Amino acid sequence: METEINEKQTSVLSASINAGLITGLALIAFYIVLQLSGLIFNQALSYVNWVILIGGIVLAHNKFKQGNQDYMTYSQGLGIGTLTSLISGTLSAAFSVAYITFIDPTFITTMMDKIREQVTTQNQEMTSEQVEMAMSMSSFMFQPSILLVMGVIGSAFMGFIFALLVSAFTKNAPPVDFE
Repeated sequence: METEINEKQTSVLSASINAGLITGLALIAFYIVLQLSGLIFNQALSYVNWVILIGGIVLAHNKFKQGNQDYMTYSQGLGIGTLTSLISGTLSAAFSVAYITFIDPTFITTMMDKIREQVTTQNQEMTSEQVEMAMSMSSFMFQPSILLVMGVIGSAFMGFIFALLVSAFTKNAPPVDFE
């Protein structure tokens, strides 16, 4: 009987991979919708990414708890949330880099034009040298390899922060004598 229960248990890794892939695909779909609708530069809509990520963490926690008699410790929840975010972030960042490299190489130029416009209108006292320095730093940050690394690290970091909070609500530690 004990081996039958152990075989049906969901591991931290399997719950995280499952939810991470689903969340990554949801983030990609949202990115495509924003691109097609022309709303990709809408800062307010970019926060929807975090809502999708939080939903993915909750999905992973529920999947794990379903396979573990509704139990999940806080530390398991934290690990699941962080790993889910890392997987989804890697998938969506890789897609974004592929998109701007192969599908729409003009995206970076458009983004740089928007940044230049913001820098010059918001900071009218900046000299042309300062504007060029800001543009040079922005140009460095929009290199595909930097975007990929920053996307993965940023997703893992934000996922960790969100998992700290979400796990406090979704945890359900097993009794001390539970095996």
